[in-house]
Amino acid sequence: MNKIYIVHCWDGTKNDCWYPWLDEKISDSNNKVIRFNMPNTGTPKIEEWVKELDKQVDEIDSNTYFVGHSIGCQTIMRYLETKEVKRIGGILFVAPWLELLDEAVSDEESYNTAMPWLNTPIDFEKIKKFTNKITCIFSDDDYFVPINQKDKFKEVLGAKTIVVSGKGHISGEDNVFELNEIYDELINILKKKVLILSFSSNKVNEDSFIPNKKGLTFSCVEYFEQKIIESSNYVEHICINNKNIKRCLACGARGWGQCKDVHKCVIKDDFNDIYDYMSDFDVYIFITPVYFHEMSESAKTFFDRLKRCDAFNEKSNIKGKDIVCVACAGGSGSGTEETLNSFNTLNYFLNTNMIGSLASTKFNFENIKNEIDKIIKDKF
Repeated sequence: MNKIYIVHCWDGTKNDCWYPWLDEKISDSNNKVIRFNMPNTGTPKIEEWVKELDKQVDEIDSNTYFVGHSIGCQTIMRYLETKEVKRIGGILFVAPWLELLDEAVSDEESYNTAMPWLNTPIDFEKIKKFTNKITCIFSDDDYFVPINQKDKFKEVLGAKTIVVSGKGHISGEDNVFELNEIYDELINILKKKVLILSFSSNKVNEDSFIPNKKGLTFSCVEYFEQKIIESSNYVEHICINNKNIKRCLACGARGWGQCKDVHKCVIKDDFNDIYDYMSDFDVYIFITPVYFHEMSESAKTFFDRLKRCDAFNEKSNIKGKDIVCVACAGGSGSGTEETLNSFNTLNYFLNTNMIGSLASTKFNFENIKNEIDKIIKDKF
């Protein structure tokens, strides 16, 4: 289940403006909204607000989402600064700020309250490691937040930014009790983008492969795709056997080429494009047939190069993301344990989060469908 924490604005409460509307609109069997009141809301202090948010959050994982309004946005960032980096689902900021217009701090109390929030640095590079799904909504006539904050949040967080018209500070004082852009953008953030990589197909000629639609691997791919679409998430499938992926050359000194430092492979084939493309997705599903008690040759070739490029990449967009690994064994059905052990090793070196490890055979495929259903229900 997704948990969505809403952090209210300065001098606000959990029941102000659009918070109850969003709660009612988004809450269902897959999404739980958590609203709560912050302490001393008239004179918010960083330490008190971060401490309260920490108390409210059970744990952070890929099903954790944050929605902040005004100073609540800063609270979320400052909270994440205190945590060990783990991938979360995403963040929606409404009227966020790192600078304020004079009107917001026109009296002594407001000025003294705002100064620590304005002057205490935030580690934006660390925040970006938690998620690449950050959206900020601004209003073109906000009387507290300068419109240049749109560009600032794009610069420091790589955020998607949206500007609505005539909504002020997007608060109750502006009669904003509903705003479709908030709902729509949160829905977009909640949708997981899933990439399935499969490693089995029938060879037609030297340059062409087609999926073996009678095979166990294809059946698993097809069932995953069906269930992901039914869960209102997004899925794409790439059959690696249809791509030009050559074996690792272990080039350079001590077997390392530019992959260790530049995180790109020198080989001119399809690998680098797929590696770059993977960064756009939230979840990876790896599905391989089992040959000789191992993953397929194409899987070994692809993962050898993926480990080389990503294992030492401090700015990796793969680290911390969820993966599901499936070993499909026809015939006797043996060899899945060894193959899944190889996936465990891959998970370790990529520093990903294994949320499913399935051993599929022709004898248990109906049971595997139930396991897939459970993964989709619990983790997506």
